Amino acid sequence: MRYRWIWIVLVLATTAVLATRIPLMEIETSSEDYLFDGDPTKTAYDAFRDQFGRDQLILIVIEPQEVFDLEFLAWLEALHRDIEDSVPHLDEVNSLVNIRSVYGRGNELVVDDLLEEMPRDAVELAALRTRVLSTPSYIDSVISADGRVTALQVKSFAYSTAKADEEGGGELVGFAEAEDPAPREFLSARENSEFSRALMEVVDRYRREGATIHLTGQPLVAFALTRSMAEDIPLIFGGALTLVGLMIVALFRRLAPLFLSSAVVVLSLISTLGLAQLMGFPISLPTQILPSFMLAVGVGYAVHLLTIFFRALAVVDDRSSALEIALRHVGLPILMTALTTIAGLVSFVAAEMEQAYQLGITGAIGVAVTVLNTLIFLPACLSLLPLSAARARSGVESGNPLLSACARASIRHPKKLMGAAVLLAVVSLALLPRLDYSADPMSYFPADHWLRMGTFYTDRELGGMQSLEVVIDTGRVNGLHEIEVLERIEEMDELVQTLRSEGELVTRTWSLLSILKETHQALNENRVDHYAIPGDPALVAQELLLFENSGADDLGNLVDTEFSKGRMIILTKWEDGVEKQRFIDRVGDRIVATMGDTAEVTLTGAVAMIARVASASSESLLQSYSLALALITPIMIILIGSLRAGLVSMVPNLIPILSSLALMVVVGIELDMFTILGACIAIGLAVDDSIHFISGFRRHLVQTGDPERAVELTMESTGRALLFTSVVLVAGFAVLGFSSMANLGYLGLTTAYAIGLAFVLDVTVTPALLMLTHRKVGSSAAAPLESSGARSLEERS
Repeated sequence: MRYRWIWIVLVLATTAVLATRIPLMEIETSSEDYLFDGDPTKTAYDAFRDQFGRDQLILIVIEPQEVFDLEFLAWLEALHRDIEDSVPHLDEVNSLVNIRSVYGRGNELVVDDLLEEMPRDAVELAALRTRVLSTPSYIDSVISADGRVTALQVKSFAYSTAKADEEGGGELVGFAEAEDPAPREFLSARENSEFSRALMEVVDRYRREGATIHLTGQPLVAFALTRSMAEDIPLIFGGALTLVGLMIVALFRRLAPLFLSSAVVVLSLISTLGLAQLMGFPISLPTQILPSFMLAVGVGYAVHLLTIFFRALAVVDDRSSALEIALRHVGLPILMTALTTIAGLVSFVAAEMEQAYQLGITGAIGVAVTVLNTLIFLPACLSLLPLSAARARSGVESGNPLLSACARASIRHPKKLMGAAVLLAVVSLALLPRLDYSADPMSYFPADHWLRMGTFYTDRELGGMQSLEVVIDTGRVNGLHEIEVLERIEEMDELVQTLRSEGELVTRTWSLLSILKETHQALNENRVDHYAIPGDPALVAQELLLFENSGADDLGNLVDTEFSKGRMIILTKWEDGVEKQRFIDRVGDRIVATMGDTAEVTLTGAVAMIARVASASSESLLQSYSLALALITPIMIILIGSLRAGLVSMVPNLIPILSSLALMVVVGIELDMFTILGACIAIGLAVDDSIHFISGFRRHLVQTGDPERAVELTMESTGRALLFTSVVLVAGFAVLGFSSMANLGYLGLTTAYAIGLAFVLDVTVTPALLMLTHRKVGSSAAAPLESSGARSLEERS
């Protein structure tokens, strides 16, 4: 009251400064962004990209009326060249236009582009078709086995080109200066979006009748998720803000609470995002829930304060006294609930997922900022607004029949209510073993989404777009020239075909062997029976040298310069990350064992990263949930000041979490990173109602000495605010169901259900427990820390 203008200006100025940081936030949605830099799987993947570049391709899969047609091939070449000319951050494009063609001409080895010279007539087209379909390295790469479908493989640079562009030297700026110690940064999410968007724009220009075009690839998964976030977050937050605003107007029947609550939420969200940027945190998939979460929390805190304030103002007609009453009544409970909510969020620091960790820290900061704005900025504004004290306009003085019925039921039938709660807990626990875990970002998209359709089409026609990278390190110069090593690699290739016959979702491999066998065949009069490994290491070295001298750079993507280390690409179909982890657990040792002691083998690539993300999220986030319980329970005991009351308060807050998990089993939702995050957040929010109710009950019990009367008074005062804040929380999360992404819809459904059920239990089971654990005692004249004047005003309000 005394320094209201100072606080208002300070909050607004700080928020304005932090708002300037928000446009600088990066967006990260790729699989490698989920893990910490020190994670062994990520470290191996970064080392792989350092050596071999980016393994994640975009595939443009085309089904024309006829692939081997002069008009179509001319169209394909135009598309290919346009991509090369128009797409930023582009490393290379491979298609029928420029795929490597290796053949012998006399004693000469010729390596050139397949369509270096376009066919001119039907005879040459037929010869081209025969040649393409008889070349093993083309099948399921740029052409389907039946020749109906062709594809362009488009790859971006592995590293950011921002610095190179500034210096005008392309991606390889700085390579010539060995003394340059500056580490290179991998391609950023912004650059990946620019690359993907430009490519899609080129493809859209070439869409035509008679040629179906599908797009897929890991870079497009990140791009599509980023675009969905950009479209959904404003829509969801705006819709939730509108819905909650209508509820506030309906509750208070005046506009001031709407503007004040909205100001608290918006200012807190802006400040939180600005602080997150200063800490270097990006916008990620889990960050999508932050606006809805802060809306629910901010409105909940504000409504608790405003409800008591307007009730008091209607009685005392003095804003200063009304604010004192309101802050005495709800100030400490708000701080207590903030601590439990922060504890639920801080539990994410135990996660091995960097984005979960960042959400936990950002959310905890958001709650702290929201509390500050609720307890300082909001009262300062209330002290300035011309508010009427008319009881008729307060809109908060009437009782609620539902809450009164809950009070009567908890007083008269506490044991029956406890029995019903125990039954619900038992049924929920019985269903939990049937709960499955999932890590499948493709399932986030609707069934008719272009990326989902393109991915499954590619799986069917070309064998998939995800790669498990096998890095083979002999540890010695020219180790890859050794016949035994090459034969072991061939055994690995045969193992992949065996795995395919066993039902694994693998299709083909790509390695040094493909080039070596093609070269050996070409140097032996192009005879098919010479598509094999040469029998002499010296001959291997000679043939590979001839290939390199032909001007082709394909070897650089498969081996290092000393031929000591190479890679084998194992192509796989799309699969849930959990299944990818099981796949690696089943076959990983078999793949490694094929090399014996000839080389060290490392499994990495997109498949390994996705599998690691799945295992990290399932293990570490469940640990976070356990940590949330371990943190919140003692906080409840300490803040409430009673072991018995603290433990009692946890009972109705564990059942909603168990029940929401059981609901997922019933409706067929799998547990994933988002629903686990929702569970941790839900328990932090659910205990808020318990804290407010138990705090109000203890206050009224001190005043009356009668547990029954204390329950009735608590239900009349605190219960009304709890009802509204619970409706706000449910609405804030339920509106996530309007997202185009299924993961957010499931998160909204399960979290809204948990919060709604928590409220029901808090106005039935919590008072029932309090009735069973408290006896009637003599009335006390006053609470220890309250002045008689403030107490009398509060009792009147």
